[in-house]
Amino acid sequence: MMGSDIFYKHISGMQYEMTFKIYRDCNGIALLNLGPNAKVECVGGSSAPLNLTLQSITNVTPVCIGAPLPCNPQNTAQTGNGVEEHVYTAIVDFGVAPYNSLVSCGNDIVFSIGRCCRNSAITTGVAGSFYSEAVMKFNPGSIVNNSPAFDATPIFRSSLNQTSTFALGAVDTLDHDSISFSFDNPQSNRGISTPYNATNISSNHPFDAFYPAGTSAPFSDPDTIPAVGIFLDAKSGNLVATSTSSNQVTVMTILVKEWRKDRFGVYQNISEVRREAQFFVSNTQSNEVPRINFESVGSRTKGNDCVEFQVVDNVVIPPPPTPIPNPDTLKLKLLGSNSHLQLTIDSSKYLASGTTVYGKVCYDSLWSVNGDNTIYLSAQDNACPMNAIVSKGITIDFPDRVFQSTAGVGPIPKLSGVKMYPNPASERLNLTRDQPLKNGKIEIVNLTG
Repeated sequence: MMGSDIFYKHISGMQYEMTFKIYRDCNGIALLNLGPNAKVECVGGSSAPLNLTLQSITNVTPVCIGAPLPCNPQNTAQTGNGVEEHVYTAIVDFGVAPYNSLVSCGNDIVFSIGRCCRNSAITTGVAGSFYSEAVMKFNPGSIVNNSPAFDATPIFRSSLNQTSTFALGAVDTLDHDSISFSFDNPQSNRGISTPYNATNISSNHPFDAFYPAGTSAPFSDPDTIPAVGIFLDAKSGNLVATSTSSNQVTVMTILVKEWRKDRFGVYQNISEVRREAQFFVSNTQSNEVPRINFESVGSRTKGNDCVEFQVVDNVVIPPPPTPIPNPDTLKLKLLGSNSHLQLTIDSSKYLASGTTVYGKVCYDSLWSVNGDNTIYLSAQDNACPMNAIVSKGITIDFPDRVFQSTAGVGPIPKLSGVKMYPNPASERLNLTRDQPLKNGKIEIVNLTG
């Protein structure tokens, strides 16, 4: 196993769907019989097994067109330098046995998976058993929540001595809660960290990075070329670094916390998910990785608008008599995209010096007033044998909005006697209620029909 994501989605009532995404190194062993290793537990209380169902196995290796595809046959040991994504799901109904006993435990509810063993290709010492988890920090009997989910595939291949940016890409498009990112320790079991044993390598500095004379960890500067140190933006999840050790294979663990305002307007940590992934450093002297540049946005007024971007992929000019290669083509996509965001490519220039793509991401007024407003863009070139993939997020502040989560921490009473008219409505909508509303408000977040 080389990594995992765990997240959950509310179905109805007290029923949730858990999703486990497991990433397998195709040079490793086959991934079989994962079910006995998955469980849900109340910290300090009871636990119950999860009945996992395998939904899919997908080869997610970013090889160029015409290159031989690894991981063939599927889920078979020693089948080349590639990555498979194994997706399992489980349904948990906290209203029925055996899961109903967890509701009243009064502590965190943890969904976890463990497995022996970690990838033997790791060079920074993280070895032994693999473990990852997602945590509900609320009572599912009174609160409804959907955890953040990762949309970017965790294939982090950094090019030696080149600055790369990776957006970790956890989004909450259902509840629009706030999200924060931080490094965390890889674990062999709950609360048991797995140590690194390489020099100057730790959980918040998991690979070797560029430091000019007079600087050292934990200093970082993501805005220089090359970037200095290892920078992780706690708000957007952008990871920026210049890797300096060829063929280094390490483990990087990211903790994502979900925040929601309670009835007093104070942010509370209601959920945590972890992404553990391997980080590869390759010597790709003949290919320059793409760079994503967003326009400076600062603060904006809520409403419809666009954010312009530029993606640059320069050609590496080899010494004569080697011919100059053709510029790369680029594949762009939004991460965590939804109906409120639209990606538009305005123009592309293919010159001998490289490729430049100009475009914009437009959002509507509803997106501008809901949750953390971060746009994530991914760019993938066509380098061979492996494509270079980078991604970047940009966060926009809307100071004029008044944000209230549609589901606060704590039971929310259902309003009765509310009437809306006329039906259908064209320009004006009236609301009435049989009894006065005290210490609260009615907020319309969407209307259809």
